[in-house]
Amino acid sequence: MLLTTLGREPKKYVYFLLNPHIFIDLLIFKVYNYLVRKNERLKAKMRRWFKYIKPYLSSFILGPFGMIIEVIGEMFMPLVLAQIINEGLAGTLSIGSSIGYAAILVAIVLFMMAGGVAGAYFGAKASVNFAADLRADIYTKVQGFSFSNIDKFSAGSLVTRMTNDVTQLQNFVNMLLRMALRSPGMFIGGIIMAISLNPSLSVVLAVTMPLMIIFILVLIRISFPRFNIMQKKIDKLIQQFART
Repeated sequence: MLLTTLGREPKKYVYFLLNPHIFIDLLIFKVYNYLVRKNERLKAKMRRWFKYIKPYLSSFILGPFGMIIEVIGEMFMPLVLAQIINEGLAGTLSIGSSIGYAAILVAIVLFMMAGGVAGAYFGAKASVNFAADLRADIYTKVQGFSFSNIDKFSAGSLVTRMTNDVTQLQNFVNMLLRMALRSPGMFIGGIIMAISLNPSLSVVLAVTMPLMIIFILVLIRISFPRFNIMQKKIDKLIQQFART
């Protein structure tokens, strides 16, 4: 590996062994250049997609923000319910405190409902407009194709790209805006709440979580090849419809 990185000349190899600080500097320089090139490619890809995000940037921000509000409400509700149960078991729960807790629960529910509705609305708005602009650009690009390009990709495949594939991206963006912050928030918040409310029962998470992770990874590994097969079958189906 070292010979591959530094060259196969023995003199150069011995030189770096005798001067390890130069080897370290060279290695750091190579790693830095690799990261810079990778970052530039990532920026280029992000700029390509950002033109579909920029016109609807407010929706892309407000969608996840609404989901965060819903997660905060879901985190506080178990605390209020636990307090009610503790006071009820201790016999210190009065009518006034019951009404107060009920008002707090209603406020939390309304808070969560507002966040959930806002998150769903702005997520759907952002994803639909994102897909509409992307589909329009694909259509414009396909209109400029020559007959040889159309034969190369096939008409059925191009129709699939503009319909099914763009719809898949639309669903992905919608789920990303709604779940990218909600799921990690629920995951981290749920662990914190479980440990704070009952540390002994939270040990169950140490067994169930690895099993769930393994199950999800196996499911992803099985489903991805089938997705590629499904895409090819959709292309063939559209080609059959185009012929008839």
